[in-house]
Amino acid sequence: MSARGVNIILNNSNDSSNPIKKKVESLVSQKLHIDQDFLKMINFVAPMVNEIDIHVERRLKYELEERKIKANRDYMKAFGLINDRVHDFADKVRQLNNICQDMANKIQSSKAKTQDLLARTAALQNEKKTLEKKQVAIDDFLSRYSLSLEEEAALKGSETDGIVDTNFFTALQRVKQIHADSKQLLRSSGEHLAALEIMEEMANKLEEAYEVLYRSIQRECRLLNVEFLELKGVLVQSIAALEDREVLFKYALDEYTTARRNHVVRAYIDALTRGGAGGTPKPIELLSHDPLRYVGDMLAWIHQAMATERELLQALLKLCSANVLKENSIGIQSQISEALCRPFKGLSLSIIIIRCGLKLISLLLLSVYDQVRVEQALTTETNCTVLYRLSCLFTFYLETMASSLNSDSMLIQTFTELKELTLNLFFSGLHSLVQKLVGKIDTPDYDLLPVSAFHQILMLLKDVLESHDGAMAAVTDKKENFEKIFTTVLDPLNQAVQLSATQLHSPIDIAVYTLNCLSVVNAAIVLYQFTDSRLEMIKAQIDANIDVLVSEQATFIITQTGLIELYRKAAAHQPSQGALSEIIGMEPSRISSTLFSFDSFLANPDKYNNLPFYKCNLLAYCARYADELSFRDVVRERTTENVVAAYGIIYNKVVDPSNKYPQLSIKTVEQFLNLYGIIPGPRITEDMDIEMRRISFTYFVKEDHNRSILGIQFFGKYIGVHEKKNIWSQEAKRRGNTVVLTQNNYGVYLLAYQLFNSRNIPPVTLIVIIFQMAIFLDYFPALGQHRTEAMCLLPSRVLYRSEWLRMLASTVMHADDMHLYFNMISLLWKGRRLEPRLGSKYFLLLLIIFALATSSTMVGLSYLADEIFTLGGSFMNQCVVGFSGVLFALKVLHTTYFPYSDHNLFGWLPIPSQYACWAELFLLQMLTPNASFIGHLSGIIVGLTYTMGPLKTVVDVLENIISLLFGGIPESSSQTRSRTWSNNRNWFTNWGFGSRYGAPHERPSYGWRNERRSFDEYTGGMSEEEQMWRATQRSLYENS
Repeated sequence: MSARGVNIILNNSNDSSNPIKKKVESLVSQKLHIDQDFLKMINFVAPMVNEIDIHVERRLKYELEERKIKANRDYMKAFGLINDRVHDFADKVRQLNNICQDMANKIQSSKAKTQDLLARTAALQNEKKTLEKKQVAIDDFLSRYSLSLEEEAALKGSETDGIVDTNFFTALQRVKQIHADSKQLLRSSGEHLAALEIMEEMANKLEEAYEVLYRSIQRECRLLNVEFLELKGVLVQSIAALEDREVLFKYALDEYTTARRNHVVRAYIDALTRGGAGGTPKPIELLSHDPLRYVGDMLAWIHQAMATERELLQALLKLCSANVLKENSIGIQSQISEALCRPFKGLSLSIIIIRCGLKLISLLLLSVYDQVRVEQALTTETNCTVLYRLSCLFTFYLETMASSLNSDSMLIQTFTELKELTLNLFFSGLHSLVQKLVGKIDTPDYDLLPVSAFHQILMLLKDVLESHDGAMAAVTDKKENFEKIFTTVLDPLNQAVQLSATQLHSPIDIAVYTLNCLSVVNAAIVLYQFTDSRLEMIKAQIDANIDVLVSEQATFIITQTGLIELYRKAAAHQPSQGALSEIIGMEPSRISSTLFSFDSFLANPDKYNNLPFYKCNLLAYCARYADELSFRDVVRERTTENVVAAYGIIYNKVVDPSNKYPQLSIKTVEQFLNLYGIIPGPRITEDMDIEMRRISFTYFVKEDHNRSILGIQFFGKYIGVHEKKNIWSQEAKRRGNTVVLTQNNYGVYLLAYQLFNSRNIPPVTLIVIIFQMAIFLDYFPALGQHRTEAMCLLPSRVLYRSEWLRMLASTVMHADDMHLYFNMISLLWKGRRLEPRLGSKYFLLLLIIFALATSSTMVGLSYLADEIFTLGGSFMNQCVVGFSGVLFALKVLHTTYFPYSDHNLFGWLPIPSQYACWAELFLLQMLTPNASFIGHLSGIIVGLTYTMGPLKTVVDVLENIISLLFGGIPESSSQTRSRTWSNNRNWFTNWGFGSRYGAPHERPSYGWRNERRSFDEYTGGMSEEEQMWRATQRSLYENS
């Protein structure tokens, strides 16, 4: 193209009216890329264009026209087919119309011919409807006022045995409904013969049905047995259905009562002679040698049987109206229980009378019941405690069963008679036994302590009172019984004491002996109820005898010191008589010499013949008042007050100017009180010491490198009335008006010295030892030594009075300072080996759990020994204190973790480690019979329980819980704790859960469970692990 042509085009393009420009601008302005129609068209046309050239538009137009022509041809072809089918359909419709016309014509012709027949048919149909309505009415009447054949058969019961089934009650209810409907129909329609006949027929059927029902109940009741604890539903429905007939209902209940009476008697005889199925439980007759268990088992069986009968009766009458059970329950149970009265009363009387020793009467009265058993029981001894427990047992069951039986029922009367009989026999036997023992109370010994017969009587009283506390229920007339018991026992005892005291030669002897006896009586009954009046009487007698002692001792003091004459004249002096110094015997020189002699007495009373002091020291060290002052303290304090009063009278007369005494060098009353507030008692001589003490033994375990030596320590322990030599001093401190004896606590001093000279004491071990020392020294008033009796582990108090605090408090309290010393030395030795291995926190948790577990085990063993196996050791009433149980458990642990440590008895007799605990247990029991065998055995059992796994699992769970609560991460049972021994010798830095040689949760095995390995003589019998531990310990802790 030439330049000229281009210029022309450009010029033309600049023209605003150029159509090409407008077309291009229009196309450019359109947004074709978002136009859906344009895009669909492009998608349709794009496959038709293979290549783009100047002929593409012509080819595309031709292609589109060809496609349009083809589409039109296809449309014409399809429309032609449709047209043909429409024509065929029209022909068929015309044919069908012709046929319908023919049929209509024929129907019209037939209708004209059958007009009469249709009218007759309509009449017959109307008549049929009328008859159908009448038939429905008749069927409804018959269905409402008559029974079906099945219902007729059900009302007659079973053809074989006459027992009814559930269909019977449906039919019976149907008969009642028909009878009610016919009566209503008769009332509404007047004279209706059909309704009248139906009502009479249904009434007859009802009577026949009730007779069938009653006979069925008779048969069902006779089938009741002990295995049939749930009644058949048919019987329950039968009783409920028979409630409408009062007479038959009463007869049915009588049948049930008779059947159950017979069954209960047979079951009772079987329980006595044959026992349960398979021999469990055993026959009750096997316990006839033990009256308490024998009668108790019979009563328990009767109580259980009556409870079963009550449940059966409730189940039997559950479908009846509410008042039926209320009206008949007590009466029926009373009638059933009557069958048990005669055999039970006979057996109980035989035991009671035999136990009372009335052999002839028992043979005459009871031979009809069981002559062989009576003859075998004739050899049994009289036991008042058993009789009293039997009376409590009868009272318990009497109160328990009174609510379910009539007050005049034979069983209640039987229980009442037996209760009264046992009480009468008890008081009669108690009186005879007390009189027999009272006759043995003779002149007291030189120690002025109660004689053995006196203690036997108090033990008898204690057994009786404790038997009542152990009874299953409180006796309503408990106060009356207690007062009668006290009258029967204490009055003759008091008279015997007074009578035996009259044989003594000195009023001081009489007063001391009487006080010792009264203190024992007071201590015996103070823990029981309804003793206030007796305690008041005893207190009055104690005060009277203390007055005698105070008077005698004060008189002795002022007589021996020469104050008696001065006191009499000073007290009798009147101002009208003139100056006291002018009276003969009251000269200043006489007063000075007498007061000097008095000072000498106070400084050294032994040089006087101070018999009253010796007698007062024979007073039992027993608390009298709530502040726990002993009789000796009271006598000394009041004697001091009397002497001070006498001295004060003399002093006031001397310092009175009107008496014209010169300035004498005498002490004031205040100086006297400050210097001589307590009158010192005499020192116990060696002869008295030998006579009045007994040897007791205690054991100690001493650490000697890796050997534990079991030793014996002897020390004197005075009985009853005397203090321990070199343990208690008679140094006194005066606090207000209270006189307090102090203890030297040598054991505490020794323990403190041992702790001070010991290195590397683990923290928990040290804290536990210091804590128990503080308790022993009364730094904790709630757990001090004065609370030993209130906090000791007494199984009877724990079980029956729920004094749970005793289980933990008793483990940290000790009887005396040496007891504390040996226990804490043993804990120190075990703690130094176990705590580093277990970890301090775990060791503390272990001590707490062991303390609770040993106490619980001891309570359980004591209950088994006394209540189950009746060993007769009165274990339930043993008062135990001390840490020994926990120490035995730790000993088992030590034997487990150090199975090959050497143990020597007495330092020379080797003992295998697996037998060390048992050797200590039995040796300690032989040397100290008063030690708690069950308490020490409980510790071994707890230790074994831990090493065997169950208790260890509990401890580990608690450890994990505590770790979670305090933000720690508990270790799983399969996780291995690794802890190396710290280079720091201060064990207080080792506070945390430690490992147990890398396997803290593995089940430790007892030494004797491992097969003893054979080692080279150079290994010393230790495994590689133990050798490594020993070498590490020595390298870290032994001095270079």
